[in-house]
Amino acid sequence: MTKKEQILLSIEAATQRIGTTWPLYSFVTSNPLSGYEKLTFEEAVQEAGRFLKSNVYPSVSIFRQAYENNDIDASILSEILKSNELFKSPEAYLEVMENEEHINSNETSSKLDVIMSKWLSAFMDEGLAEWQMPFKEKGFYAAWKQLAVYDKDFGKPSLKHLPETSIEALVQVLNAHQITNYNEVFSAHIAALSGWTGYIKHRIDTNSIWQQQFPITIEDYLAVRLTIANHLGMSLEQEIHTTKKAINNGLKHLWLKAWEATFQNRLVSDLKAKNISNNPTVKNVIEPDAQMVFCIDTRSEMIRRHVEAAGNYETFGYAGFFGIAADYQHYQEDITIKS
Repeated sequence: MTKKEQILLSIEAATQRIGTTWPLYSFVTSNPLSGYEKLTFEEAVQEAGRFLKSNVYPSVSIFRQAYENNDIDASILSEILKSNELFKSPEAYLEVMENEEHINSNETSSKLDVIMSKWLSAFMDEGLAEWQMPFKEKGFYAAWKQLAVYDKDFGKPSLKHLPETSIEALVQVLNAHQITNYNEVFSAHIAALSGWTGYIKHRIDTNSIWQQQFPITIEDYLAVRLTIANHLGMSLEQEIHTTKKAINNGLKHLWLKAWEATFQNRLVSDLKAKNISNNPTVKNVIEPDAQMVFCIDTRSEMIRRHVEAAGNYETFGYAGFFGIAADYQHYQEDITIKS
């Protein structure tokens, strides 16, 4: 396999982490974390935290407040901690999490994002700009290559002699930095501007008229971004995760489990105490012929009203799962049902 083929395969794999977030008029049905569905919750949030550089768990102050308000049961939390070989008190682990080293934003990385956003918005204006970016019909990388030397934010004479194609540019910059783990590097830089890269993916997938006239690819995006990063003196292997961060996220995951277990146990206790039954005690209550659950959404409200007006039907609104699989377990049984 040639280096170019290896780069293309790595780009394809890294692109799977980009969610389909466009077009914006249907954003409510878009999932920016698509691509993580096959992972467990803990694995998915760890991956999202790494590549999106996001805080994927509640802050320590939120956990402390929940603990002090008894929303997190101390005995449940202690049991979960001990089962994971963590034998200190909950208060001690709160201090451990509070002492987490906050990763300061990288000014160079922020500058890179600003420069990239400027070029991407100029190229993908889709007819809105009064003064169109020249050479757009040649594609994003080719157009940028013609104009980069004039960019006051980083333009240098050496930019006059860039490789002809985006793949050649990637080979050049990766060789210069002796990068071997392409997938990791590409994933980090693609996720750095996930909104823009999600839009690029949307244009490619739909082969829109704008894409046909002014093509842009993820290869183009990466070639431009990594070339700019190289000229800014950046390390291409961004710090996307630290051991300390991983340890604290592990602790937060256990605290979240304890919080959920506390809520579930109390809900089940309340249901049992109220002796909720399927057999109504009031005989003159007319049971509906059918009950239907709809997503809480303005689009479904009209349907719900028409359904209830059409007969003896009862409807409910429920927060949508967006197709996320769930394990349902009856509170009085040990059987788990996939749904």
